[in-house]
Amino acid sequence: MRPRHRLATGLAAVLLTAACSAPPQTPVAAKASATAATLTTNTRCRGLTVAASRQSPVKVGDTLTITAQAGGCDSPDYRFVLVDQTGGTTVMRDWDPVSAWDWNTGSTQSGRLTIRADAREHGGTSYAPDVSTYLEFLVTGAAAPHVQTCRLPVSGVLAGSGGFVQMPAGTFNADPASNVPLPGQTDPARLRRGYTYDPVHGRWLPVPRDWVMPDFSSYVYVGTEYPHVSNQPALHVVKLPAGTDSQWPQGDQLYGLPIALRPQGVYGAPGPEIITMVDAAGGVTTVDQGHAGLFAVVTSTGIWAAKWSTSRAGAYVLADVQRIDTNTGAATTWFHIAGVTAVPIGIDGSGSPIIAAGTQLPNGQISASQIWIVPQASAGAVPQGVLIYSDKDHPLVVQGPPIVSAGAIWIETDKGLWIDDGTGASIRLVSNFSGYIAGGCL
Repeated sequence: MRPRHRLATGLAAVLLTAACSAPPQTPVAAKASATAATLTTNTRCRGLTVAASRQSPVKVGDTLTITAQAGGCDSPDYRFVLVDQTGGTTVMRDWDPVSAWDWNTGSTQSGRLTIRADAREHGGTSYAPDVSTYLEFLVTGAAAPHVQTCRLPVSGVLAGSGGFVQMPAGTFNADPASNVPLPGQTDPARLRRGYTYDPVHGRWLPVPRDWVMPDFSSYVYVGTEYPHVSNQPALHVVKLPAGTDSQWPQGDQLYGLPIALRPQGVYGAPGPEIITMVDAAGGVTTVDQGHAGLFAVVTSTGIWAAKWSTSRAGAYVLADVQRIDTNTGAATTWFHIAGVTAVPIGIDGSGSPIIAAGTQLPNGQISASQIWIVPQASAGAVPQGVLIYSDKDHPLVVQGPPIVSAGAIWIETDKGLWIDDGTGASIRLVSNFSGYIAGGCL
């Protein structure tokens, strides 16, 4: 059986990269949530520590006791959440006054994982915690995927189109709570690819996953105002859970083409070969020139993007996928394929890009006859990597960025929802639902 690879969207990979810089087993200081719970009293939890019975690394199959201790509140309730390498979250134990939880890693995928402990005043009714804090673990070994119990949020592009695909049947169940009005202007650039399900606050957000901050503290959308001489639309930021809406300073410099919201700022593609970032203070930085920004996958250490080149017939084609170092701007060719268009659509849990190769349609989507995961840079013209789909007679139109959750790669296409759970040589169809993935398994 080939090695199992897992994919993360550019959005999700940022979350745990930041966490990796801290010692994994030192209980971290309480991290105040940006949100406030609705409580039955005025006593909110103001501090939280968390500790584990075993140090990192641990092996798949080990059992650990995770203990949290909140301060500033009487009789707090606790919740424990697993955050995987892609930023996907799974509630492992919901709100309960018991401060300890036993984590059996037998069904956990290996890699760098984070346990998030939440606390709130006892009797609180909001899904959001008063405070949260984290412990990171390196989990080694292998475990079987647990896709059988997955409830994957998915959506279309219209209000009310969200719901959940329930495995193993693959049936779609609509969720009336997804009937959230779309803010801002219409979407002539066709960038608003579905909704996002926010597991932190238990609500649907009217923007695609890459427009949401990895910690679900805010999201952005393109407004209807034209505030500056650029004559370009304003960018709005909405703070969660309060819903406070304001304009992002200099957000019009993205020309209405945001591609990713990250802790360092909002990335956009104001031109066909430009990637720009505007930070929270309105500072504008040209991150890259020469790559197709609308296909860019943004991570904390690098950006994956397709580079234009000229074919022998003189036509411009996207045949190369390069990695752009966010610190130096240096670009390294990672993947090359002749005769077709190749673009990155995400990264796996170890930082390897996943690449769709095929034909670009007039609406900008890729009709992929091949899908690759590429752990190492290709040395020459022959593509190198793991080919997880290949069928030139039955290409798949990829519908937005895939995600890794419950130990499998999930890819939405015009022919339904496909997964790669490592049980075969390629991806397989698991649901007829065709839309956009709105988040990780719940």
